[in-house]
Amino acid sequence: EISFTEDAASPHHHVLAFAQFKASFTALLRALGRPEHPLVIFLDDIQWVDDESLELLKDFVGGLGESKHILLVGAVRTEESRGSTVTEALEGCFKSSNLASDREASALKNGSKGWKRTKSKRESAREELLTFIDVGNVDASTVAEIISVALDMPMDTCASLGNILCKKTMGNPFAVLQFLDLLVSEGKMELTQEGVWEWDETKVNSETDVSDNVVLLVERNLERLPKEVKNVLVYAAFLGFTFKVVELVELASETNLLTAEQGKEVAHYIDNCLARALKQGLIESVDSKYQDKDGTVASLMYKFSHDKICQACYDCVSERTEKQQIHLTIGRYLQRSGIRGKAGALDIAGHFNRARHLLLASREDRVTLAKANFAAAKVAHGRSAFSSSVSFLQIGLRTLDCEIKWTEEYDMALEMSRLLLEMCVACRKAEEVDLVVEEVLDNAKCTDDKLPVMQSKVVLLWSTCRYQEAIAYGCEALRLVGERVPKKPTKLQILMLFLQARRRVNRLSDEIFHTEPVKDDKIRFVMEMYSWLAPSAYYGGDSDLSMYLMLRSAVLSLEKGIHSMTPTALAQLGIVENAFGNHEVAFRNGRLAVRLADEFAPSAVAHTYVVAYTNLVHWTMPVEEVSNHFRSAMRTGMGEGDIVWAYICLAHSVFVDRTSGKPLELLERSLCDLCSKLTKFQMLSGLFMAQVVWQTCLNLLGASNQCTVLAGEAMNEAEHSSNPIVQYGTIQWYLLTNCKFQLACFVEETGQAEQLALELEKNQKFAQSFSVYGTKMHMALLWFQLAAGNKTRRGKKYQAKARAIVKYMKKMRGLGCPNFDVALRLCEAEEAALLTTGSIEDVAQLYDKAIEGAAGKVHLEAIAMEKAANFHVRRNSMDDGRRYYEASVSKYMEWNAYAKVEDMELKARDIFSLGNGNRSAVNVTVVVPQVN
Repeated sequence: EISFTEDAASPHHHVLAFAQFKASFTALLRALGRPEHPLVIFLDDIQWVDDESLELLKDFVGGLGESKHILLVGAVRTEESRGSTVTEALEGCFKSSNLASDREASALKNGSKGWKRTKSKRESAREELLTFIDVGNVDASTVAEIISVALDMPMDTCASLGNILCKKTMGNPFAVLQFLDLLVSEGKMELTQEGVWEWDETKVNSETDVSDNVVLLVERNLERLPKEVKNVLVYAAFLGFTFKVVELVELASETNLLTAEQGKEVAHYIDNCLARALKQGLIESVDSKYQDKDGTVASLMYKFSHDKICQACYDCVSERTEKQQIHLTIGRYLQRSGIRGKAGALDIAGHFNRARHLLLASREDRVTLAKANFAAAKVAHGRSAFSSSVSFLQIGLRTLDCEIKWTEEYDMALEMSRLLLEMCVACRKAEEVDLVVEEVLDNAKCTDDKLPVMQSKVVLLWSTCRYQEAIAYGCEALRLVGERVPKKPTKLQILMLFLQARRRVNRLSDEIFHTEPVKDDKIRFVMEMYSWLAPSAYYGGDSDLSMYLMLRSAVLSLEKGIHSMTPTALAQLGIVENAFGNHEVAFRNGRLAVRLADEFAPSAVAHTYVVAYTNLVHWTMPVEEVSNHFRSAMRTGMGEGDIVWAYICLAHSVFVDRTSGKPLELLERSLCDLCSKLTKFQMLSGLFMAQVVWQTCLNLLGASNQCTVLAGEAMNEAEHSSNPIVQYGTIQWYLLTNCKFQLACFVEETGQAEQLALELEKNQKFAQSFSVYGTKMHMALLWFQLAAGNKTRRGKKYQAKARAIVKYMKKMRGLGCPNFDVALRLCEAEEAALLTTGSIEDVAQLYDKAIEGAAGKVHLEAIAMEKAANFHVRRNSMDDGRRYYEASVSKYMEWNAYAKVEDMELKARDIFSLGNGNRSAVNVTVVVPQVN
């Protein structure tokens, strides 16, 4: 059962609904394709697919690699204008998709250069999954076979005629059948009394002149029909490929489009014409009944037997003006009669748009055309047909004269502009957003009409990582309602706001759950605007402005009444408390924000969880549990239509999986899927971070020749770093630097790790997220390693740095944080091994305790075992060193860190050969099974 929330308040609801539908539809088809019951899907004429259906098809095709029991067959005419576009789009799905079967089949091969990840199967898997068959036209023998079946005559008798028809029709099967009809109608082929067909091949060859254009051939056949039959088919073609008899009858009765007597005779007249066309094979009866507008069951529907026949009937009216007049007449009839209900708005607008040149003459007709397109846009919007909705809205707005658009039709123009803006923001059409916003701001009658469009633009700027532009534009919008934001808040301003917010939250505490909701629209606008500007400043690296905006948002929420943004504001206040060192108060605010969102503001759950769990609540629980909370918030956010923060929750859940040590192969597939989703919705703020984590994962898997260089399938480090969004001090820069630092630590590139660590120490404002656990541990281990044996002032400085981090971790553990336990044990062992003169047995016990404490966290077990191995090797205890080394390699393999395994295997040969005087003394053997 698939259900979606209707009438959600979020402007992204319909985008989300369509995304949910695509995911559910694809999952359903994959579930139906099982080994015992394979699924074959055939799609015909996909060159006519609309944009939204193509998106659905691309999603399904792109994921076919995950199912081995589905065969999708599609027929497309590449000679049609859209045929090649569709083909290229579907082919691109295979080229851009990262097929799970490829990844699972990828293994490690032990060669002369060490461990290398095999990628050769990727292309072969793609070739197996995608096959193009160019059917083309048929040869003369096949044409003869078609004639033989059609005439019920022996193949040998039809061979000569088959050669002639093959030349004249270019081997087009449909044209062959049409040509046979043409020969019969022109008397060049006759049925004898004995029931045998006869023809004169000389006349057929010399007296028939046809084009290889199938439409023209069909038109020649139509010319031989009785005029009344042809007229009925022509107007049926204007109604569409599939048409209802009752519409054709009522249209003829009301408009006199057809030459016939009025009244009941019209129905009889049309029925006779359709029966004749049915007998000729030009149309087919659709086995379906439908209800007329009065509730009675009406007569059958028909469809043309081929789209070329429908096109030929339509083209029988050659004059452009005449065609437009017919479309105008049909559109007015459908509008007046309401026979197709609400869904008929799409057809009405379609007919009017084809005749729009006839409607531009008068102001009244222009308004009619605009209203028709607006109605169609709302129907398309409700069906998640976004491109169609945008097209209807653009036509409708362009139709209205500037004189009347923002005067006589002001309300409609404003509503149409808002809907168009909503669609463009959801689809990230930045240029169109700028044009719509500019027009509305130039013509809006009051400030209240300007605010929603300005907020929409801020959302777009934030989601595309244009943080500085979002802040500047948002502050401009706030000034319109009397709210002024300083460009560079002073420390005193921040402190005053902080004290004011703390005083209010301490006074209210649990009473906040009984606070009256805010009723002033402008106050709501200000609070919502702050909810976007605060993360813009935070992600953009402006910590003072970010802190000011967070505090101002909290003060408003506590002063003016509860709002959907109140939980987020409380969480942001907690971030500020944490920055001031008030950790317990900060954690309390984070928990209060989550509780408030869960109970009273489901629409803000996703946003609140991102702020609260990323920066505050994760300190109070095992980090692996945080992922479940993010996924729960993502589901709630999707149900509420909050697509932006829902997908950011999904991103953070995957990032937590990385921190908690999820197997890298599974994590890499999750990151690949995440980046695909973020790319489709153009959520650059999450995409740039996800790409870094994805490439880090790929590097650990061995997909890069240089482990510490983030360049490969997910991203290119040089291009990424040159992007203005990844400038020094931003969250994207911090994440990139942090990932490179941890990679350098893994492969023991000590010099590079030191440089990166120093950069990270200068930018501590992002060091409160759940990534802090790995970062702090690696930093402490690095400083201990650099301090070992260094008796200089620098060595003491390294030692002080390491002990300061250990002190910090102990402090947080004392506040209830359980995520530093393994790191503290490991740091204790490293300090004892590198900086003190304890006995080997005592230090070895410390390492064993660290390994025991890391049980179940495979990445931490591997690190602890590696450090223990290094300790024993330094003490020349080679047997113990080898044992821990092999155990560490096994754990790294279990974690899928193949690049690390390669590095360890190469170092092990040198280390243990020196200790034993024999290079073959150690044999680190690792078996990598193929995952199916």
